[in-house]
Amino acid sequence: MPSKNSYIYNFTLNFIRVQMVVNLFTLPILTFWGLPISIMSPIGNLLFAPALTAFLLTSTTIFFLEILHLPNQWGIYIIEKIVYIWTKGLTFGSKSWLIGFPAHCKIILISLPFLALAIQNIRWANTLAKKVIALTSLNIAAIILLKILVPFFNPTQEFQISCGKASAKIIHINGQIALIDCNAFCQNSCTESWIEYTLLPEIIKNTGLAKIDYVILTTPSKASLKKLKILCQKMKIGKIYIPFVKNNWTIINELKQLEEEANKNQIALHFLNKYPTTLKLDHQKIIITPGDKTKIKNFIEFRPVHISLCIDKDNMTLYDLSYSGRLK
Repeated sequence: MPSKNSYIYNFTLNFIRVQMVVNLFTLPILTFWGLPISIMSPIGNLLFAPALTAFLLTSTTIFFLEILHLPNQWGIYIIEKIVYIWTKGLTFGSKSWLIGFPAHCKIILISLPFLALAIQNIRWANTLAKKVIALTSLNIAAIILLKILVPFFNPTQEFQISCGKASAKIIHINGQIALIDCNAFCQNSCTESWIEYTLLPEIIKNTGLAKIDYVILTTPSKASLKKLKILCQKMKIGKIYIPFVKNNWTIINELKQLEEEANKNQIALHFLNKYPTTLKLDHQKIIITPGDKTKIKNFIEFRPVHISLCIDKDNMTLYDLSYSGRLK
């Protein structure tokens, strides 16, 4: 009869082996979809399995007790406690646990599931411990290649993500990201689902990063501020820059909600007034220059901005002042 220690040892090794295989199979799928993975997923799975088992057993028992017209209040009480504990545990999650990978490394990503299968059948890995060592080493090697080595081959990127008639411009330089809202957040097609399933996956797929260092809003409005609040909830953000708004009573509620959400997620919120602001992206710079006059758009009077990227003393315009709006 196997000892208790050997049972725990084999259970732990089997759990790690399953986790490593699942990671190697799901990593290509999640990466191609632009979805991040959580570094806490192995611990979460370890806790989730017993909780799910207890939930299903209790639910089944309640079902049969209901059919037999027997008391089942105790089962309902247990279910409520399980759901409460599980929901409470989810609140401890953090966006900083999420990591993304670039999708342009197709050869590496596609090879991972085949290498996982090969390890399961290779002669050298003839024991459970050796399989765990080989699979863990492959996971670590894949993360190092995708997260550390591959981005060096494409350190600078500039691309746009379309939304209706506008777009969001992404600047990625050596692991730092700036998002410039070129009126995309004002579009009716810019919904919460567009932010969650188009904007963020495109950023992660192209850059391999699940965070944004700078977000620059160009046109303050009720719609754009609401979308900015949603973005704060979905992605880890460093700083947000908003043009100065004169007589902001028309959007006062949206500004308050955005400030509360920014404080909650430890995001620095800055308002652009008269003086230029310089944002550093590694050795490059983004320069935000407010205009001399205010403009009126959708009954909101604000100071428009000119945004340029300075690379090796060469300035490239990213966003110009010439868009619809009445000068005042």
